Amino acid sequence: MVAVPKVPELQVAFALMGSGVLFGGFSKNVPVKRIVLPITIILFGFVWLESIRRTFDPPVLVLDGFAVFMAVNGARALRTVRFCSRCGATIQEGRRRKICKDCSSKSSK
Repeated sequence: MVAVPKVPELQVAFALMGSGVLFGGFSKNVPVKRIVLPITIILFGFVWLESIRRTFDPPVLVLDGFAVFMAVNGARALRTVRFCSRCGATIQEGRRRKICKDCSSKSSK
């Protein structure tokens, strides 16, 4: 088994990624969420690829393939994530809903 050294850069990137996920889940500030979401997705890809590189030391072609996959997945995630126009909640559904379930159920009452 390969010993993975503790690297502060990776730990900082992981902490920032976790903070971005928590901010996106709990904040109602949509303009800031639109800035934080791409940064979080990029950090996720960096942490994932760097962890694989340091643990398994795969060939460059394999890392390139993972990097392309992560870029396509990140672009898809950016297109599918929406924010409620009333409360600012994050909507992660395939449909192009503009209002979250909570706001739509409140308006129907």
